[in-house]
Amino acid sequence: MPTIQEYGFIDQTQIAVEVQRRHNDSALWTLESYGEGDTITLKSLDITIPITEIYRKVIFPVEQVEGTFSIDPTS
Repeated sequence: MPTIQEYGFIDQTQIAVEVQRRHNDSALWTLESYGEGDTITLKSLDITIPITEIYRKVIFPVEQVEGTFSIDPTS
């Protein structure tokens, strides 16, 4: 679709977002990856949002790793 300038994928298992952006209405796209602590800018919507705001109400499961427990630090 020629009108789409950018789109994103939001991971449901970890704090990770990928945004694909079209370059100057061409067929060339770039991928930008974002993680914990990053801020995402969506140029087509003229907004900037911290990734923590996207995941604000998400509770990830507690994982056991090599005999220790990892707990979501945002809880």
